[in-house]
Amino acid sequence: MKVRGHRVELGELEHVLRRHPDVRDACVVLVDPRGRREQLVAHIATDREAEGLPELLAKHVAEVLPSYMCPGAYAFHDRLPLTLSGKIDREALVLSRTAAVEPTHTDALAERDATTQTEALLAEIWRKNFESQDISLDDDFSAIGGTSILAISIVADAQDRGLPLTLTLHYQNPTVRRAAAAMASEV
Repeated sequence: MKVRGHRVELGELEHVLRRHPDVRDACVVLVDPRGRREQLVAHIATDREAEGLPELLAKHVAEVLPSYMCPGAYAFHDRLPLTLSGKIDREALVLSRTAAVEPTHTDALAERDATTQTEALLAEIWRKNFESQDISLDDDFSAIGGTSILAISIVADAQDRGLPLTLTLHYQNPTVRRAAAAMASEV
């Protein structure tokens, strides 16, 4: 399937998740397809307490797969719902009201501290457009659910605030820190 312009094999991602020792079963679904908050959500069957698990699984996946294939959120279950034929019920997971948890960064304070005005302003713009305060300077745009619509909105907001950000610059430098550095070197 296509997610944010990239081809993603859900089966490959699920296989990587199932290799983690705390995962009994896994199913990944796309939430809000083609929308502003399009993201992959990994539904995990586990016996472990969920606290700290999103970060462990995010690290586990990131070691093997490219950032655009990493889930943006994780939902934990005792067991995954099944269809009458015994397969995982993906539709039920898409409609699930189980709270999905976005992984936080272990060194989030260090990552969140802007060292320049450009970083601080661009981080503020990203957080506004993603409607989330949990965005660090080193979060990859695609990995956290960035879409072309969000990219256009971020670039427009940045330009309105006087930053020389272009779509090309944004996509070549997909983190706040990298984009701020790239803009500084172009001035």
